Amino acid sequence: MPSPWERDWSQPEARKPWERSWGAPAEEQGAVPSDYLKSLASGSISGAGMIAQGGGELLARGVNAVAETDLRSENPLQGAINWLEQSKSAGAKRAEAGTQITGSLFDPSTWEFGSDPSLEGIALQGLNAIGQFAPNLAIAISTVGASIPAQLAIGATVGGLQALGGGAEEERDRFNAMGPE
Repeated sequence: MPSPWERDWSQPEARKPWERSWGAPAEEQGAVPSDYLKSLASGSISGAGMIAQGGGELLARGVNAVAETDLRSENPLQGAINWLEQSKSAGAKRAEAGTQITGSLFDPSTWEFGSDPSLEGIALQGLNAIGQFAPNLAIAISTVGASIPAQLAIGATVGGLQALGGGAEEERDRFNAMGPE
């Protein structure tokens, strides 16, 4: 038997237990445990990147106002987010695609859960959303010794930057779609 460093880890029998497909063929399998961790990590990285993107958006708007340029900010961690999302199993991608929750939050009659809703899809999307909150939680924990006004100011600033970074692209599209009126 080859040693672990000589083994071909791409072969199904050599994979770690949490990466193996058990029972059904891989194309019919649902999400594997590592997909849930990837979803949580992707959300965490996305949340941190949105904070940096929000700061970049503020800087870009200031430069645009002064120098009449058309600068814009991007999520600096988008490459890592894309890698995590692309590395999920086919079952996880299928579960997320089939479970797209839409509708007005305050009007339950408009709620739709996608073409093929599943608990896996809801769990994967939920973990991603919880992960996006992780940077805010880390900042809250790191400011525990500070005064209440300082904690509130820091939390509001970081939360505002994250919201600006997350909504910058949508806001830019809406602004560009406006006419001269």
